[in-house]
Parts: sequence; C-alpha cells; structure tokens
Amino acid sequence: MSEAMTGDAITVSDATAKVPAKRGRKSETAQQRFERLERELRTARQAIRDTERRKFQAVGEDVLAELAEDEALKSRVVEILRRRITTASGRADIATLLV
Repeated sequence: MSEAMTGDAITVSDATAKVPAKRGRKSETAQQRFERLERELRTARQAIRDTERRKFQAVGEDVLAELAEDEALKSRVVEILRRRITTASGRADIATLLV
C-alpha cells in the first residue's frame, strides 16, 4: 500500500489531484476542497455562536426584567454572582447588577 493511500504522507501531486465532481459542482483539487470545507466549517461555527448569543441575550433580558420586579430574587442572584464570579473582568461585566 502506498503512503498516499495510508495517509502517512501527502505529496504535492496529492493536493493538486482532481477530486471527482459532485452533482452540479466543478472538479476541484484536494486543496480547493479542503479550503471550501474549511470556509463552510467557519460559517457553521459562526452560525452556532450567533444562535447561542441570541439565546443567552433573550434569557438574560427576561431574567433582568424579573430581577427588576422582585427584590428578594435580585438579592439572591447578586449573592450567587458574588460567590461564583471571582475575576476582576467578570465582576466589571456585572457591576451594575451588584449595586
């Protein structure tokens, strides 16, 4: 079995060899396919981060609205945050909540 088949070494000819085209797509080299898949992965990861950010923002807004209405809950949350968030930058991020 050759090195190219075992995955032990990739040569320049391997990277420039044409990969068979999928339906509706032109042939691409292994390097081009790698770069395309890498872009698609970055795009997918960004979409996941954006979704998570929106989810946390929505939850945060609802929690803050509830804290504004319930002083006992706010005191408990502030106590938890003081105990759990110990870094200076983390404390700075939530400073307005700790007042």
